[in-house]
Amino acid sequence: MIRFGVLLAMLVIGRAYAQTAPGTTLDRARLVAVYQESLSFVAPRILEPVPVPELTFWGLQGISDIDPSLRVVTRENRLLLFRREHAVADLPVPPGDSASDWAQAAADVTQAAFAASASMRRN
Repeated sequence: MIRFGVLLAMLVIGRAYAQTAPGTTLDRARLVAVYQESLSFVAPRILEPVPVPELTFWGLQGISDIDPSLRVVTRENRLLLFRREHAVADLPVPPGDSASDWAQAAADVTQAAFAASASMRRN
């Protein structure tokens, strides 16, 4: 539960720092930096080790808390973002456990969610 809370905070804080002003676009470079720093900090400090891909996926589940019509799933080495039953993003799962690669993937999913959801743009 603590891990989920930390990663949800990472998602929300990352979005807050990445947004330049209400109604504008996401600052992707800043979002990637926040995700990468968060993953690099959290991963080695968890009492029960959890791989970076799993931490990232857990964090991305927070998107559904902001907009329940959105959900992130993994399927056959793909990261998929659905809005209701329609895929709005279909991205390759990064190879390995690199915080940098997974931060890029998390930013891609978050950016797609931002574009697809008024709730994401408001929060």
